[in-house]
Amino acid sequence: MNGEWELPPRKKPKISELPLSSAQRASIDSMLHTFKKKGEFDTLRKKMFQQYNESAKRGMFEASLRAFTAQEIDRDPLKYLKPDRRIAAALLEGSAARGDVYGKTEQDIDTYIDQYMQIAEQALRGIRADEVGGEQANVEYRNGLKSDGAYAEEAGLRRQEREAKYKEDQKKRAKREAQEQKKKELEMLKKKQEALMKETTRLQTEQKRRAEREAWKAAEKERDRERIRKINEDRELAKKKLEDEKKAEQEERERRLKEHAEQ
Repeated sequence: MNGEWELPPRKKPKISELPLSSAQRASIDSMLHTFKKKGEFDTLRKKMFQQYNESAKRGMFEASLRAFTAQEIDRDPLKYLKPDRRIAAALLEGSAARGDVYGKTEQDIDTYIDQYMQIAEQALRGIRADEVGGEQANVEYRNGLKSDGAYAEEAGLRRQEREAKYKEDQKKRAKREAQEQKKKELEMLKKKQEALMKETTRLQTEQKRRAEREAWKAAEKERDRERIRKINEDRELAKKKLEDEKKAEQEERERRLKEHAEQ
């Protein structure tokens, strides 16, 4: 390390920790289900443990475990020998775990797992190709080979596209809202104009009817005056005629009296 601080190796994330969509998770679950159903997991596990059991690393682990167990018993014999053997085994197992006895073995097993990962990957890719077709599976494989930087760049481009689309959608929405608002204002103005025209027509009609009523009343008054004038005129004529007749009768009577007196 040359005295420099180094980051620990990055731990491989679990599938549950990855930012996957529901469709991607469903695809992975389907592949794993098919993989297990075909017995691939059992086959790889058996091969891995067989290789480990046949290797010298198992003997080294067992020797290390026996040495640790002997040291623990010598260090505290009452703790491990007095209780029941099953309890003692559990206590020794816990001490071994805390003493990192299993750490090297876990690393060895991880190494064996890594050796079989390529076989498992090929089997899973074959299952995926059967599900979606070889062309789509190859596209997904190439996407999987992209570096973090490439993914970050693509994510940045997609983010820019989303932002641009969002801004464009906002402009369209604002334009649409402005058009709708203008349409509403025009409709309101049209309704006001229609209401004004309707009220104007009503007032004109009412004014016309009022004028017609006033004209009829004036004509009726004139007719009444004409009737009264005619009645008065007829009365005067009748009176004058009666007076003339009386005068004529008086004159006739006087004339007769005069003639009678002269005889």
